[in-house]
Amino acid sequence: MTRKSNFKRLDRDAYFTVDPRPVMALFDALPQLGNEITAVCEPFCGGGHISEDLKAHNLAVFSYDLKDYGYRYQIQKQDFFDMHSLPLCCNSIISNGPYKRGISDKVIEHALNLLPEGGYLALLLRHEFDAAGSRHKTFSKECGFYARVPLPFRLYWFPWDEDSEDPQYNHTWFVWKKGYQGQNTTLTLNPKFYTFNKKTDIRPRDIYLDKERSVA
Repeated sequence: MTRKSNFKRLDRDAYFTVDPRPVMALFDALPQLGNEITAVCEPFCGGGHISEDLKAHNLAVFSYDLKDYGYRYQIQKQDFFDMHSLPLCCNSIISNGPYKRGISDKVIEHALNLLPEGGYLALLLRHEFDAAGSRHKTFSKECGFYARVPLPFRLYWFPWDEDSEDPQYNHTWFVWKKGYQGQNTTLTLNPKFYTFNKKTDIRPRDIYLDKERSVA
């Protein structure tokens, strides 16, 4: 018997990262990012939640998206695959990108082409993303694969209400470093580090939106 999901569905993979814990976990696992990243490109900024979390780590963030959802600091509408270079002084890309089949692989390939030597790519993806044999090269030294950071909690994509189910999927940060030739590592985090109340800590989808601005 197939269990019916009560999760809401959205078009265009518009699942904003309203859960505040993922970026915190990434920097807890890899604190060196704060020293080695000069500025970050967030090419799938959506409602701005990850951009704001990165700013909380004292990083300059250049935010783009194919659609303008109204995030007040989105620079412009921008198709990531039409970007030919990163913004000036930017050496890294961190995002919860699109999950549509085949798109994530193209995002990784294009992002690695954009990165300068020593720059980081960190993508939040389903935990099993690296299990496919067809992605062996993607997770090799040849591509500079650096680390896995499995999240020790399941992510909420919508503000909690009485009719909501708890999350069903596990997610992991997959991290590449341009030019890195060492061994990749899997970094384990203690779930007790992350105090969280699903009724109060999940952010509204529109918390960072400019409600007076026209949304295209």
